[in-house]
Order: sequence, then C-alpha cells, then structure tokens
Amino acid sequence: YCAADGGPAPARALIAVPLRRGPGAYGLLALEAKAGRFGPDDLMLLEAVAEKCEIAIENARLYGELRAFSQELEERVRQRTVEVAEAFRLRDAILRSIADGVVVADAEGRLLLFNPAAKEALPCLEERYLYQPLTEILRQCTEQPPCSEILESMLRFLGSREEAAGPLRFSAGKRTWVALFTPVVGLAGESVGAVAILHDITQEIEAIEARTQFVSAVAHELRAPLGAIQGYGDLLLLEAAGPLNPSQRSYLEVMRRGVEQMAALIQELQDLCRLESGRAQVEPVPASLRSAAEEVLSLLQPRIQQKGLKFSLELPDDLPLVRADPQRLDQILMNLLANAIDYTPAGGEIRLRARRVPPAEADPKRFPAAETAYVEVAVQDTGIGIPAEDQERIFERFVRLNHPQVQQVRGAGLGLTIVRQLLHLQRGRIWVESAPGQGSTFYFSLPVAE
Repeated sequence: YCAADGGPAPARALIAVPLRRGPGAYGLLALEAKAGRFGPDDLMLLEAVAEKCEIAIENARLYGELRAFSQELEERVRQRTVEVAEAFRLRDAILRSIADGVVVADAEGRLLLFNPAAKEALPCLEERYLYQPLTEILRQCTEQPPCSEILESMLRFLGSREEAAGPLRFSAGKRTWVALFTPVVGLAGESVGAVAILHDITQEIEAIEARTQFVSAVAHELRAPLGAIQGYGDLLLLEAAGPLNPSQRSYLEVMRRGVEQMAALIQELQDLCRLESGRAQVEPVPASLRSAAEEVLSLLQPRIQQKGLKFSLELPDDLPLVRADPQRLDQILMNLLANAIDYTPAGGEIRLRARRVPPAEADPKRFPAAETAYVEVAVQDTGIGIPAEDQERIFERFVRLNHPQVQQVRGAGLGLTIVRQLLHLQRGRIWVESAPGQGSTFYFSLPVAE
C-alpha cells in the first residue's frame, strides 16, 4: 500500500489474520513489511502463529478466571469456617447452659457429645471417650452402675423401633435423676442416632416425700376418729342402743355413706402419694383378666341392677394371661367400671371386652414394650361422653369435668390418675375415645404373660 496522497513514501506490505474464540473474533494479528510483498506461505505461517496465540491467550484468560474463583472459594471457605466455629461455640454454650444432662450417640453407637450436667449425673463420662463405641466405654465403666445402665439403655434404644423410651430413674450421689431417650432424625426422616436427656428430679422427689409424709400423718390422724364414727354408727344401725325410728335410721345411713366416702378419699390420697414417691408395691405375675373381671363384677352387680344397666362381658375363650399384679388389676377394673356405672344414665349399656394384640400391630405409644404381645381391654359405656379438649386432662390429679351429672357423683378426681400410674408401673398404658353425648370407651393395655 502507499501513502494516501501518493507522495514519495515507499510502498509497504501488510498481512493480518483474526484471533478467534468460538464463532467470533476478538482480536487481530498483523505483520507489516517496509519492502516486498507477502505470499501464501507467509499467510499460512501467520495463521499457525495466530493459533498458538489464541491458545496462549485462552489459557491466560482461564488462569485468571481460575485464580479469581480460587480466591472467591477461599473467602467462602474462610467465612464458612468462621460460621461453623461460631455455631460450635454457640452449641457448646447452649449445652453448657442446659440444666438437664444431654448425651448423644450416632447410629453406629458411638458417643458424640455430652454436656457438664450429664457429667455430673454420670461421672464416668470423660472427654477421651468421645467418638468411641458405647460398647467400648461400657467395658471400662462396669463398676459404675448408673453410667453402664444409661449407656446400655441407649444401645437398646438404638436397636429398637420405638419413638421414645423411659423414664429410667437412677441415683448419682445424693441426687436422683430420670433418663428419657429419643431418636435423632435426619433430613430425610431417618434415624441417625439417639439422645438421652437426664433430668434432675431431686427437688421433686423431696417435695413428693414431704407431701407423702404430710398425707400419711393426716390420714393416720383421721382414720382413728373415722373408725370410731363408723363403728358407733354401725352399732346404732344395729339398734344396740335401742330401737330407731325411720328418720333416725335415715340420718345414720347418710352419716355412714359420708364416712365411707371420706375413708375412700383418704385411701386414694395415700395410694397416689405412694405411687408418686415410688413406694407403691406392684408385683406383676401371670394373671387372669377373666377372673379379675368376674370378681369385680360380683361386687358391682347391685349397683348395675339398681340403675337398670345392661352389662355384657365379651372376653374370647383363648384370651391369654396378662402380666400384672392381681390386686392392682382388680383396682384398675373397679375404678373404670365404677366410673362407667356412675356416668351412664339409667337404662344404658356397659361392655367389657378384650383382645390380643400381636407385636406387629402394636403402636409403641400404647403398647410400649418392644417385640411384646399385649392384651387390650376396653370398657365402653353409653354415658355422657367427654369433650376432646378434656380427654387428656381427665388423667391429671384432681381434675373433674364441669358437667351436672359429674358433679352429682362425689369424688376427688384421683381415680384415673391412680389407674394411669398403676399401668405405667406394669408396662401398660391407658387412653380414651369419646364424644359428648355418645358415651366413652376407656382402653388399657397390659403385656401378655409369655
């Protein structure tokens, strides 16, 4: 090419090829000569050089992007490390501040963590045991019963299908604890471990003990005068002091019923205090539900006939024996059937039925012993029914429904509380299905005596 004005400047030669990335071009590689001209070989050489330049430029670009990404990734990792460290510090602070003991194991049965409260309850726990199998820790803690008992319970719980287990009561020094076990659930709903919660119940035990002593003292002081009133009242009813006119006999009958109700209330209070303090005597043995039902019905038959109730006993011939304390089984049936009689209007119906529940059908919430067959007993009536919002409350102590027919029946609201406590001591449960005006069905479960 020449100067634009055609001046004396000598002619020059120029050759150029594009620098490409993909379908487009992003640059130009050019050579200029002051004399001569470029031929096809020069063009091929320049294209080869351009190809190498494209590779070098692309590598430089990729290196720059990689370097930037690496720096960004390093910053993210640093931030995430700070966040994780802060989360661990927060977790540790939370665990240290929790008054209850916390012990966590993974699905393989390795100890993951424990907090200071757990160390207080189980002195055998040490930092060196973290991430070790519970079985190995057990071998080193055989001479420390509370610790070995809790770790063995965690291992059993990890191998079971239960949603929760406990309470397991134990003592450590001068303090009393209760352990509850629950699964650790992953994001997909799978079990990834277990947690033991250790709650210090020393103050509760002391309060219950004080209440038990108070109730026992009051009951002792009341029993003597009540016994005297009942004894002399019976003598008067037998006309030991002379004939009675109808009004006098009526007054004495009212007095006797009042004394009997007071004696029953004192007995219920004493039973509840013994149960809550752990001093109640319960000795489960193979027991016949049919025999217990027939014995209780023989005592309640006059009340059933007096109200004109229809009663049906529906027990299958092959119903197995249950593992229960016979005296306590009578007490449970007496309470539930007496309630059904009291709260069913005249002419109503009461049914007592039972069935065997195999382990495969057993709901752990109602049949708590894993891999154990149960007998489910139902006491069904056509009485006043129970609103849904009260169906849990009725098992609490001193709770009575605000219903006219309930208020007509004397009581302290302790019977169902005692029944629930007795069933828990025998690995059983109690629950109710009911609706206002449609009657109630109280269910309870007891393990089969294998």
